Amino acid sequence: MRCPVCKSPLMVVEWRQIELDHCPRCQGTWFDAGELDLLLRGIDLEVESGLRDLLARPEAETDEKRVKCPRCRHKMRKVRATARAQAGGDAGAAAPGPLLDVCARGDGIWFDRGEVSALAAALSRAGSAATAHVGGYLGDLFR
Repeated sequence: MRCPVCKSPLMVVEWRQIELDHCPRCQGTWFDAGELDLLLRGIDLEVESGLRDLLARPEAETDEKRVKCPRCRHKMRKVRATARAQAGGDAGAAAPGPLLDVCARGDGIWFDRGEVSALAAALSRAGSAATAHVGGYLGDLFR
């Protein structure tokens, strides 16, 4: 696969038994459908906007160029993520997340450099001290 932003070959990296496609040049990361949920599931966090929910949202108004999905090569939609932390079964407050590139066909989500960190920060703002710690860890990992 090639990076939708800089067209460099994507490199497969494994983190917590999840294979992610990462661009070593521009530092973007591709999450196939379901991989973000897998990443966050084991640490009691969820993205309120799963891929299906993101696809149902209206496209965000932005001047950012729309890029092509590295899987299907169709132009992706720009949508705003919302993060919500779960703590002991109680949902925390929603926090605005980054503007993401989402495949309209449901193939996955592209995170530009720093957007996983931004989502982690939104999760941290939405939840408990434990959530903040995990959000900080994700932010450092994908900085």
